[in-house]
Amino acid sequence: MKEEWRPIPGYEGHYEVSNKGGVRSLTRLVEDKHGVRQKRYGKVLVTSLNRRGYLSVRLCRNGTKRALTVHRLVAKAFLGTPEDATLVCCHNNGIKTDNRVTNLRWDTIASNYHDMEKHGTNHWLNKKECPRGHPLVEPN
Repeated sequence: MKEEWRPIPGYEGHYEVSNKGGVRSLTRLVEDKHGVRQKRYGKVLVTSLNRRGYLSVRLCRNGTKRALTVHRLVAKAFLGTPEDATLVCCHNNGIKTDNRVTNLRWDTIASNYHDMEKHGTNHWLNKKECPRGHPLVEPN
């Protein structure tokens, strides 16, 4: 698959996302707090794993920094923003770090839970003991 870059909705002219899950900043002029304009060169951004296991990246707009998940950025740029706000971005293969557009879809929360059961990634179903160390058995 050839890599294709598209603007991130809401961050046009500043950042782009690729169909393979990469995120980059664009070369642009930035004004600092003293009014001096500086040229910022574009680069591929470093992603980090958030506490839920998804790759995230920090984007800045109008001086405000936000950590956003890469899979949602890819889905919004290539699949469009869903009209139904209750839809979530799902990974078809169950791998949270595989952010290729071919692996993503907008679907319901219930469908996402079914996927988690199918792929064995639902940590609630995989628990063997309670927080105090007691085994979880049928009567509990």
